[in-house]
Order: sequence, then C-alpha cells, then structure tokens
Amino acid sequence: MVFRKGKLGEFALIDQLARIVPSSPKVIKGIGDDAAVLSLRGNGYELLTTDMLVEGVHFRKGTDPRLIGRKALACNVSDIAAMGGVPTHAVVSIAVPKSCSTDFVENVYYGIGQLAREFDISIVGGDTVASGKFLINIALMGQVPRKFLTLRSGAKFQDWIWVTGALGRAWKTTRHLTFTPRVRESQFLVRNFKPSAMM
Repeated sequence: MVFRKGKLGEFALIDQLARIVPSSPKVIKGIGDDAAVLSLRGNGYELLTTDMLVEGVHFRKGTDPRLIGRKALACNVSDIAAMGGVPTHAVVSIAVPKSCSTDFVENVYYGIGQLAREFDISIVGGDTVASGKFLINIALMGQVPRKFLTLRSGAKFQDWIWVTGALGRAWKTTRHLTFTPRVRESQFLVRNFKPSAMM
C-alpha cells in the first residue's frame, strides 16, 4: 500500500479504519492478519483474504497480462498459506481502461486460471468496471483445521526465522510476478511442527 508523504502509514490507517467498521462474535480474527478467520461448523475455520494490484505500483505498464493475473491470485494464495490453510474459492474484480484490448483482459484471466488449477481453486464470480488505469482485486476463501491455524500474533522474541527462498531483488528479477505460493511448505510445517507464525 502506498500513501502520500505526511499522511498516515498503512498500519496506522488500518487501525483507524478498523475502529469505524462493525464486527461480530463469529469473527475469530478480523483486521490485522493475512486473512480473516471466521467460524465454521466442525473442526475448522473459514479464511477470507483480499489483495488489490494497481498498474504502476504492483506491476509496470506493458507487463505480460498472464503474469499480472497470476500474481494477483498468488498474493492471495500466499495469505491463506500463511494462516496454515488451503485456498478454495475466489472472486475477481477488474477495473479496465478504454485502451485495454479484450485479448489483454482474457490473458489476465488465463494467468489466473492457470494458477487456480494448480491449487484447485474455483473462480466463482467478480465484477468489471471502467477506469483510468488497470486494477485487479481478488478475494479468496480458504479453510484451515482449528489445530493448524497460525496467526501473526504467535511470533515472539527469540523465535528462529526460516525462509523458503531467496530474499530481495524481487522487482529486478521479476520474481514478484512468478513466485510460487508456499502452500505445500505451509502444510508440511503445520502438520509436522507448530510454527509460531508464518508470512
């Protein structure tokens, strides 16, 4: 998220907005983590996350549209993985400038579809509007057994920090467009260990 100098930072703004909107006892964990945690019958929780990508901020004009679509879904899949869950269903909303061709939009969806099939995610709806620049927002649902739920708040002083790939240079190497969400690694960890937090 990007804000003008002199304005609230991202997390301060989120905290301020969280005080304005309502919640419910059915919300196990709301604003402030990678995904919301909602009550679900049985031994699990429903997870809900969303991410927006904006042309000129999260990808350059001229970027391969398939990679834009892939990244838009991959960011959300990563959020579900960070909570110890697996993704299930998504809705996709796009804002499209007049200069965009139908081929461009279709290729964005091809990129989404390719990653969705890899993780067995159903695309179940969305919205399309006109805009001055291209934006894409995906909301993704997932599920997690109660015993595997992992929250950011679990992180504590003197924890060991482990990473699953190279750090840095994501923009220059285009890894920000091609990374693989760590669902497999996340599932291995929650089933064999008890990580205090994941991101």
